[in-house]
Amino acid sequence: MAYTCKNCGEGWFNVWIHLSLKDGRFIVEKVGQYPQLEITLPTDFEKAIGSNKKLYVRGMASRHAGYGIGALAYFRRVIDDTIGEMLGVLEARDG
Repeated sequence: MAYTCKNCGEGWFNVWIHLSLKDGRFIVEKVGQYPQLEITLPTDFEKAIGSNKKLYVRGMASRHAGYGIGALAYFRRVIDDTIGEMLGVLEARDG
């Protein structure tokens, strides 16, 4: 199935799904996507989180995969390690 980006209206991606029948119920699973989901960060935010970028990206990937609260563990570590830098970014944007 092909989809168009709802934000820009120009980007596109394909999704592969697997349909199965189990115990009399239909199961629909997403099994692939092309192009792969890309997580980009604003430059000032990326600079503020520094070496924690990998943790943030893992958290976002977990969130997009539907792991819900499991993604928060990654975000908590990023915040714990970079709280000063994050507050600086927010202050700079407001000022």
